[in-house]
Amino acid sequence: MKNPLYQAVRLDFKVRLLPGYEFNFYRQQVNQELIRFLSPWAFDATRPISFGGKVYRSVLLDFVEKLAPVDFVTDFRMYSGTGADGRPRDVEEVQAETPDAILVSAPEHTIAEVV
Repeated sequence: MKNPLYQAVRLDFKVRLLPGYEFNFYRQQVNQELIRFLSPWAFDATRPISFGGKVYRSVLLDFVEKLAPVDFVTDFRMYSGTGADGRPRDVEEVQAETPDAILVSAPEHTIAEVV
C-alpha cells in the first residue's frame, strides 16, 4: 500500500474589505475559509477524500469574492508545483500531477490589503 501524495494549492492576492471589517482579523478568516474550501474532508468526516481532480483559479476567485467581508479582489494568482526553473508558476488550473495525489490547501495563503 502506498501513501497518497499531497499537492498543495497556494493563493496570492490582494483584497479590499467592506467598511467595518478590520483587515488583520478578517484576513485570517478569509484564509481559514479558503483552507476549508480546498480541503473540506479535513473538517467534515462525511466528506470523502478525492484523488486526482482539478482546481480552477476562476472558481477560487469567485469563492473569495462572495465571502461576506470582501468588497473586491485584485492580483489573484494560484500556485502549485514549480516550473522548469524551480520557481512557483501562476496557473489557471491545477491538476493532480499523479493519480495518487490529493489536491489540498496550502497551510497559509498570501493575502494583502488593497490600499
